[in-house]
Amino acid sequence: MFTYKLRAECDFDLKIFQEILNKYKMQLELFDLDRTIQLDEYNYKKNFIIIKKLINKEKYGKITKGAYFFHVTALSALHPLIRDWVNKALTTAPEDYLFNIVKLNTIKPQISLLNYPDFNACAHPELHESCIINLESCKITITNFKDRSNPPILHRKETFVLPNYPGYSKFCHLTQEEEKLGLLHNKNRIGLKRGWIEWLSENELEIVDHFIKFF
Repeated sequence: MFTYKLRAECDFDLKIFQEILNKYKMQLELFDLDRTIQLDEYNYKKNFIIIKKLINKEKYGKITKGAYFFHVTALSALHPLIRDWVNKALTTAPEDYLFNIVKLNTIKPQISLLNYPDFNACAHPELHESCIINLESCKITITNFKDRSNPPILHRKETFVLPNYPGYSKFCHLTQEEEKLGLLHNKNRIGLKRGWIEWLSENELEIVDHFIKFF
C-alpha cells in the first residue's frame, strides 16, 4: 500500500516537473526568437514555425482558429519577424493593391490582404476584395466580393487595431453592447451580411453609426 502510494506521488511529481520543464523550454525558444534578426529566405517551413510561435506572443490583433488578423496600421507594433513575413508577401502582391486588414494563415504559409473600404465608417464593414498569397509557391488568388449580395463582414473591430486608433473606444463600446445582448454568441449568424441582418431583425434591433437601436 505504501509502495503504491509513494509511486503514485512520484509519478505525479514527475508529471508536474515535466510540465514546468516544457514551459521553460518554450520560454527559451521564444527568447531565442526575439534575438533572431531575419528569416531564412529559402526555408519557408522553418519560417512558418517561427511566425506561429511569435503570433501567440502578440498582444495586438485578433487570433482565431487557423488565422491571425490585424489592421495594417498595427503592423509597426508587431514583432520585426512578423513584419518581415508580411513585407515578403507585399513584394509578391500586385502593385498598389488596396487593403487595410492582413490575415496570416496559421495552418499554411499563406497571407491574405483584405480590403474593407468602410472600416472606419461602418460598424460591421463588408469585405470588397481579397488577395491571397502563398509564400511558398508565390501563387496569388484575387477574389472580388464587392458585387456579392452576401459578403463576409467584420465584428469586434477594436481587436484589429491599436488602442490609439481613431474610434477605438467607440468600437469597444459597440462590442460590449452586442455581447450584453448576446448578439455575438451565435457565430453561424454573424459572419456574413445576410445572416447578420436577419439576426438583428429577429432581435428587433438595428445599428446606426456604431450605436444599437431598438425598433
